[in-house]
Amino acid sequence: MLANYPFLKFVTNDDYVNCNNISSMMKALDRLDRGTYICEADLYVTNPAIISKYQYDSNILGYYCQETTDWCFKLQAGYVTDYRQGNTDCYNEYGISYWTKEDCAQLRRDLPTVYAQPEGSQQFWELVPLKWCHENYQVRLRECQKEDIVEIDSYQELLQFRQK
Repeated sequence: MLANYPFLKFVTNDDYVNCNNISSMMKALDRLDRGTYICEADLYVTNPAIISKYQYDSNILGYYCQETTDWCFKLQAGYVTDYRQGNTDCYNEYGISYWTKEDCAQLRRDLPTVYAQPEGSQQFWELVPLKWCHENYQVRLRECQKEDIVEIDSYQELLQFRQK
């Protein structure tokens, strides 16, 4: 099956056992060279239309919610702002985003800077462009529906999902 997708490259991150997902991004920095989708590995996309060939600006998938305890953001003039865990009248963040060539170059600069800080290896990579270095990016919402993606956080959830 992998032979059908020769453009896919897998990167092994032996550091993940001791670090957070920013360490995975550090292992893949050289892959951030053109417009790039970044997707969390624990997501099952039930609506393939949310991944499209052409994107023209950096964006992140999210769905509107009245209240959440999960990672979320608000919008200001169409751009992502106020990225944090828990909020009201906001957009729940899904772990799928697209980054333009220019923003990939900026990520290659900003990610190592944050990673080198004390506790930097324990951070979520998304905090870099959406919070700590947000002035370097203009990220739009790409709205989807909650049912477009299923997050699978455990083997038990995978089994339940497979039975549907």
